[in-house]
Amino acid sequence: MLPNSKTQMDTIHSGLNLISQAISIHNHDLELIHANHRMQTMFQLPQDLVAPGTHFRDVVSYLAVRGEYGALVNIDEFVDGKGLSMAR
Repeated sequence: MLPNSKTQMDTIHSGLNLISQAISIHNHDLELIHANHRMQTMFQLPQDLVAPGTHFRDVVSYLAVRGEYGALVNIDEFVDGKGLSMAR
């Protein structure tokens, strides 16, 4: 059963923020539905990258440019590969 009210969604989001691991939930189009607070702090993400609707590709691209995946020859190719593997 899916939550059907704002109160239920707020309760779910509050619960996810209590978890010590970084969690992000995306829809089938890889758009962010929710990222808990730990996700933002662990990866030092700016607020706009944890806002609902943010595409997974944007987060991976930000982390790749910052060097989180090591030295990459072609960041766009790497990011595209990450996005495709997540969508399968």
